[in-house]
Amino acid sequence: MVPIAAAMIAVFTLFSLSLFQVGLIAKKPWGKLAWGGNYQVLPDKLRIASVASIAIYILFAVVFLEKAGLISVINNEAYTQNAMWFVAIYSGLGIFLNAISRSPLERKVMTPVALVLGVCALILALG
Repeated sequence: MVPIAAAMIAVFTLFSLSLFQVGLIAKKPWGKLAWGGNYQVLPDKLRIASVASIAIYILFAVVFLEKAGLISVINNEAYTQNAMWFVAIYSGLGIFLNAISRSPLERKVMTPVALVLGVCALILALG
């Protein structure tokens, strides 16, 4: 039950982050919450990076759901386990980078979001 809950929380978090990235791509003035917080509206290069982030979030969601046994796309337990550890490590890096951001808003808002994702990833990687 815990792995399923962790996967669902993670997927909801990734979906929410994807919607946030869509807003950034659409030039919403939310840039102080992302990418170091240097811009109110992201420049084109960072808007492209936001597109890449959404693709990564989709892949991560597949890994979470596969590891929890909710979908069967990868069909390789060893690969799924390794991918889950990659997601956990990547999430840990995200926690660190958000925590040291120059943007106070990014630190206050995105660090806890990254922490939720990281804890969910660790639960599934260890499980």
